[in-house]
Amino acid sequence: MEHILAFDWAVFCWIEETLWNPLLDSWMVAVTKLGDGLVWVLLTLALWLHPKTRRAGTAVAIALLLSVVVGNGLLKHLIGRPRPFDLPAWQEMFRYPELILRPDSPSFPSGHTGAAVGAATALAMSEKKWWTAAIVLLALLIGFSRVYLHVHYPTDVLAGAAIGVCYGLAGCLLGKKVHRRIRSVNLK
Repeated sequence: MEHILAFDWAVFCWIEETLWNPLLDSWMVAVTKLGDGLVWVLLTLALWLHPKTRRAGTAVAIALLLSVVVGNGLLKHLIGRPRPFDLPAWQEMFRYPELILRPDSPSFPSGHTGAAVGAATALAMSEKKWWTAAIVLLALLIGFSRVYLHVHYPTDVLAGAAIGVCYGLAGCLLGKKVHRRIRSVNLK
């Protein structure tokens, strides 16, 4: 665990020393708010509106549902890792930027990252459009913003991204089954 915390601390120090500035502060706050869920719900609804992208919308919806149930509902509370600003050993050394409200849920894995990467993975697997790359980039920026704002350890975000890929893949597989089932019911 000490090696993980050393890695996390080194990344925090690098961000503070290299990247922190008022312009990026406000930009990272805006990016992290995009990960609060509304963007993903609107994306899902937009995909569902068009018959050609409906299966992608279902895959994204399933990935988001898995993120809420598995990541936020189960893993966070099962693991119970404290947020960086709550770690007693870091309280005197740690600089928390206070740019957003402090989350009160456990830290591991990053729910914002898991949901964003899950939705982006499901979309990338379902749709081969030019704008899919923009959604993937947004998901990665949301994960980075969580570290920049010091509300997650870097390892929380890496785990959230890895788990998010699993959510997205599961969303695609389950989405195909749902649509096959719907199609078979409609043919009868």
